Amino acid sequence: MKRIIQFSGGLCSFFAASRVIQRFGPEDVTLLFADTLIESAGLYRFALHAVASLGAKFAVTYDGRTPWEVFNDEKFIGNTRVDLCSRILKRERCRKWL
Repeated sequence: MKRIIQFSGGLCSFFAASRVIQRFGPEDVTLLFADTLIESAGLYRFALHAVASLGAKFAVTYDGRTPWEVFNDEKFIGNTRVDLCSRILKRERCRKWL
């Protein structure tokens, strides 16, 4: 069975991935990272170190736009009630990748 973990590059998704890999091994695990193209250099650095230490496959998907470009294209600025960035740049991208 293949296991896909939506990997944000943060600690919570790292620990979730660690638990899955401890239980099932890294062979059939893929860490899927939806890149918004504006993450901090530290997040990208941590994500690469995390992937190396976990030993799982790493896949990256991206829309090609930053959140600000999405807001402009959609004619709407995301906020705490409407999550354009998370929906378009993360969830929809990951679903398309799957």
